[in-house]
Amino acid sequence: MKILTSKNAQALVQDWMSEDERAELNAAKEPFDLFQGLPSDVINKFPSEVNDAVAPAWATRGREAAMTYY
Repeated sequence: MKILTSKNAQALVQDWMSEDERAELNAAKEPFDLFQGLPSDVINKFPSEVNDAVAPAWATRGREAAMTYY
């Protein structure tokens, strides 16, 4: 399942990110592939950003369904 969402890139900066990852988000002008993984991984990495995005993945493919978060 692929989730396409439009977010302010700076809002996705997380404490666990490296300086390079933070710089890439802060400089982003075009959409890019930010993360690929399981819905549970997305929840752990972006807990305040993905509640609406992860619900369809769980409902249609289960908790272990791979997804891409843009």
